[in-house]
Amino acid sequence: MKKTLLTLTVLAMAGSVALAAEGDAKKKAPDPAKRVAALLKASDTDGDEALSKDEFAASKMAETMNKNKGEGAADKFFGKADADSDGKLSKEELTKAMSGGGKKKKPATT
Repeated sequence: MKKTLLTLTVLAMAGSVALAAEGDAKKKAPDPAKRVAALLKASDTDGDEALSKDEFAASKMAETMNKNKGEGAADKFFGKADADSDGKLSKEELTKAMSGGGKKKKPATT
């Protein structure tokens, strides 16, 4: 009886730890679309639903990038994410970049 109770207790604890870890993983990696919506809401000062280089540079995201990855990290991100080189990051460009797909292709050399 004691062995069964001990086994059930261990299994219950293991299940709780697994659920807690899954919850933490979800908190650490929020949906890129939600992050983009929050970034635009906080930083799009002219309301054009895109971030100019100045708007992005003034954002909390850019500040965090420069703090964690070194000065210039936000500029580098902006350059890679601005796929059409119009000097603005659209909702689509931001979403793609935050999902890990915002890298510009290097021109082919012949």
